[in-house]
This record gives sequence, C-alpha cells and structure tokens, in this order.
Amino acid sequence: MLRGVHGIFAHHGFLWFVFVLSGATLLLLSILVAVGIIAPFAAALTFAGVSGMGALLAMAVVLSIRHQPLPAHERLLGSRATVVMPLAPQGRVMVHGEDWAATLDAPFANQALAVGQTVRVLNVVGLHLIVTPDGVSPTRASIPASTHS
Repeated sequence: MLRGVHGIFAHHGFLWFVFVLSGATLLLLSILVAVGIIAPFAAALTFAGVSGMGALLAMAVVLSIRHQPLPAHERLLGSRATVVMPLAPQGRVMVHGEDWAATLDAPFANQALAVGQTVRVLNVVGLHLIVTPDGVSPTRASIPASTHS
C-alpha cells in the first residue's frame, strides 16, 4: 500500500511526524478552547480523531516496511510470460512487466517461439528464466533448483 513512498518513512521519520502533528493539533485546540471559540468536548473529539488517524497510518507504515518482497524464484515460478525476442532456444520474455533473458526447457530446445507467444516459467537461475510453451504440462526444469544464485 505505502511501499511506493517508502523513502519518506525511513528511520521512523513518519512516527516523528505523527507526534509533531498530534502535538501541534493539541496546542491549536488548547488555544481555541482557552479563547472560547470551541467547546472542550469538541476539542477532545478532534484531537482523538487526529491522533487516532495518525496512529493507524503509523501502524500501516510499520507493517509495510516489515513486508519483505518474495525472491524472483518464488514469485515467478509458474507465471505466464510473453516472448519479446524470439526463443530459439534463447531469447527474451516479458513477465510481470519485467524483461528477462530466457531459455526454452531442454525438451523444447529444438523449437523456435515467435514474438507474442506465451510461455510458462519453470525455473529461475540467477537472472535467467527456464521456460516452456504455455499449455504444455511442465515435468521438470532443465537446470536444478539448487543452482539458484
């Protein structure tokens, strides 16, 4: 949710922002109550609302910072990819909006897949994908999973 603006929240800066915002709100409300512009009950409700929203945002930020993205071999296995540079047997594919180097799995290495065809990811080895034509049931990847880097 908030991962896109992660830099703003680095080193608990956002928590300090919540504390400063709550303090400034409390100071402003105290002045307004002292002058008689608003009732104490309304000031208390306003302060509780601002502080509560700040606390919820702080919790969301802490949870989003703790979230660790999945490594490529876990998030890409089984995904569909589109050939963007012919596979014969090596080429390039687009998967989840990312351009990857790819190689056709051993049983299909003598085939050539044209641009636009769909493949499935069988394995990830470093920054290289092992793929098979979509619709073919994968039996194994040509390079063992233990060779991940």
